[in-house]
Amino acid sequence: MFHSEDIEKILKSMESLKSSFKKFPYTETLGESDGVVVLRYKNLVIVASEELMVVDAEVIERFEVKFEEIGDQGKKFKYGCYSAEDVLRIEGDVDESFLYGVLPALLSEIAIARVLARDAFLRAEHLSKEETKIIKETMKILEKAKLKNVGLLEELAMNVSHLKAPLFTAYMSFKDEVEEISSSLIRAKMISKEMGDFLQEWISTIEFEVENLRHFESSFNQTLMAVNDALQVVHLTLEMFQRKEYLELEKRTSNLQAAAAVIEFVAVFYYTLKIWQVFLPIENLPSSLAFSLLAAFTALIVYLTDAIGEFLSRKKLGKKLPILLVSLAVIVTLMAFLPLIF
Repeated sequence: MFHSEDIEKILKSMESLKSSFKKFPYTETLGESDGVVVLRYKNLVIVASEELMVVDAEVIERFEVKFEEIGDQGKKFKYGCYSAEDVLRIEGDVDESFLYGVLPALLSEIAIARVLARDAFLRAEHLSKEETKIIKETMKILEKAKLKNVGLLEELAMNVSHLKAPLFTAYMSFKDEVEEISSSLIRAKMISKEMGDFLQEWISTIEFEVENLRHFESSFNQTLMAVNDALQVVHLTLEMFQRKEYLELEKRTSNLQAAAAVIEFVAVFYYTLKIWQVFLPIENLPSSLAFSLLAAFTALIVYLTDAIGEFLSRKKLGKKLPILLVSLAVIVTLMAFLPLIF
């Protein structure tokens, strides 16, 4: 069995091969010669030959099948009996439909499952090493999560995230491969059942391997979930620290704003008093009235500054700004005329 990408190499290596297009159950022929039939099944090219052949292409899987008497040792199937060990031995009256259709298709699905299973176990071995690394880093995170060192927590979270990304990618590839093996086994079991559970023991062996792969898959999935939970703990911890820092910063900002408002009040009060003294005879006013008018004017100026800032940021005129402007106009009027009355 070869991959269909090597079809040109396969056909060139068989000079005596003649084109042939026959349809069988599951397969079709591409060419044939004395003792050789080349078949296609999905993305596989199958060379069925009476003798061992050397083809200039990478062999995916090779099966040796002998048609001979088995006796009482064989297992029954639709066409007779068989014995499936290293060599597949078949005794019975088989036809072309079985020989070039059913048998190659069933062996192809078994071959696909075997090859993918071997590759999946290699992936599992690699994933297990990566899993060990990320578990160690995750344990560090959980140990350091109680510390108030934000920089250290961020660094640990970044390290785990960097380890998680390739692990997750490799895990998804591994999971897809296990699913592909399962799909091949489902198709193989379907063909096997049609033939009276033909080669069921080979299929069962691969199913057992898939169960082991499923255990790996479950372990990797649990590790990824644990890593996600650990990262969530870190993110919540960092968020708590950041929120605390934000509240402290907001408190400091509020204090600074209050101090700025006091400074602004004092500055406006002082310069307004000096200007008022220059233009109007405020010495005739009672001290309490003069102070009240000046304090009211200064407070309205401070509030008006804040209201104008809100208006510029929100682009929406509320009730606050007009009320302050009217109040300010009233106070300015009183400050202008009261000194003249007294």
